[in-house]
Amino acid sequence: MATRLPPNVLHHPLSRGLGRRFFQGGLGLHLRSFVTTTKPQPSLNHNLKSVPLVLTADTAHAELLDFEIAAVDHHVDGLLMAPSFAIPRLLSRHKLRYADIALWEIHEAFAAQVLANVAALEKPDWIRDRVGLSSDFGPFPWDRVNPNGGSVAIGHPFAATGARDLSQAVKELWAKPSGSLAIVSVCADGGHGTVALLRRP
Repeated sequence: MATRLPPNVLHHPLSRGLGRRFFQGGLGLHLRSFVTTTKPQPSLNHNLKSVPLVLTADTAHAELLDFEIAAVDHHVDGLLMAPSFAIPRLLSRHKLRYADIALWEIHEAFAAQVLANVAALEKPDWIRDRVGLSSDFGPFPWDRVNPNGGSVAIGHPFAATGARDLSQAVKELWAKPSGSLAIVSVCADGGHGTVALLRRP
């Protein structure tokens, strides 16, 4: 596949055909299961019809409330720092603080990457000056981050990191009370980051 696709950015070594976004590949089926429509979707090559979805009482699932995608100049902000821009924007949009999130599933491209992103999130001056928000999100709840291991321990397979992170977060969130919120954060090469806000039904 990679031999037929042009590079994402000229003269930059991004992986071709293997972007680690939430909405791709097998994960599309994960999310598609919860989308029903009877109207044609102009952005798709075919029309989706309403399909009844039957979930047993013990089937783990979550609501995707919102998401935020960010991109940074990796020469200025670092290769994997985009989540530290996306997380405050997403929380601010919903008037949430860090303590409101019951579960943080943060992709560990490297252990230092999580440390660097959270270090930025813990600095109100950085959020104000770099992200442009003056919100006070409170102390960061480290005890709620990757409670069953993150990408360093479990693995982050190329082209499936988002699927692995999101699937794990849904299972972990299902064990929490109804209404609990989760943040799923994935960074990607080239200065990209995608963050999703989930809710336990």
